[in-house]
Amino acid sequence: MNRTRASAKAAGSRFERTIADHLAATIDDRIDRRVKTGAKDRGDIGGVRHMGQRIVLEVKDYGGRILAAEWTDEAEVERGNDDALAGFVIAKRR
Repeated sequence: MNRTRASAKAAGSRFERTIADHLAATIDDRIDRRVKTGAKDRGDIGGVRHMGQRIVLEVKDYGGRILAAEWTDEAEVERGNDDALAGFVIAKRR
């Protein structure tokens, strides 16, 4: 079966939910998926903090391809949008 836009979005949403649920269960129960905000996106998962400052998490399930430069650039833009301490990418490996 070929990957469609809808199946890619569904895979991304499932992976975001999995990561958010794990972090909420093991680190802080306030961690959860964020609502998408378009051009001023502030990351995929909110509620992550270090020493009182926000951390942006960008989560990727891209069918095994790793686009590190593109994704870290995206995380940096979202870090700025959220005025966060740092931005990180969590990518699913195949």
